[in-house]
Amino acid sequence: MSGQASNGHCIPSTYDMRILDRFLISPSFRRFKDIELIVWKAPTLPYIKVNMDGSHRNTTTAYGGIFRDQFGAYMGGFSANLGDCSVFEVEIMGFIFAMELAARHHWRFIWIEGDSTSALLSFSNPSLVSIWWRNRWHNCFSHGMQILSSHIFREGNGCADKLACHGHAVTDLVWWGTMSAFVRGISLGTRQNYLIFVFRNFCLL
Repeated sequence: MSGQASNGHCIPSTYDMRILDRFLISPSFRRFKDIELIVWKAPTLPYIKVNMDGSHRNTTTAYGGIFRDQFGAYMGGFSANLGDCSVFEVEIMGFIFAMELAARHHWRFIWIEGDSTSALLSFSNPSLVSIWWRNRWHNCFSHGMQILSSHIFREGNGCADKLACHGHAVTDLVWWGTMSAFVRGISLGTRQNYLIFVFRNFCLL
């Protein structure tokens, strides 16, 4: 048999190759136009960067975030369980808590980074924020903080993802003044600039 007899295509992954090999099928690969480098970048002075992520499991949602300075040094992290709400709402609440925590620590220059492009649009269009959270959203901008926002692909947002997943195991907001063990390995990787390549914008052969 041959993969050329089908219009389907595969990516060169171990999982796909094992299945095709078992059925003695020659693979027909996708050809990628671009290979994109994904790497976490430290903020420039005087900003502190907080990477955010949300998590959804069954009927519960949680979020987490990590604050780092211009050297990539850990300044704090948090996890929280939000209960039953939408994926978009949990991302927004993560942004709100990140800004509130920054204000509590008197950090005036904050760079918020996340992997949800739809949630990040709220910084340019606050009407996207649910009316239930809108007052808290606007209050965050009344503390005199300078706030930047940017997008990062999920492959470069591993620390925030780990903290968000841990949020399912807690009942309230938890602040990590020292780096937790389940984040330490990933954070070390980002500080040492471990590189991640992502294949995007593929075309079919």
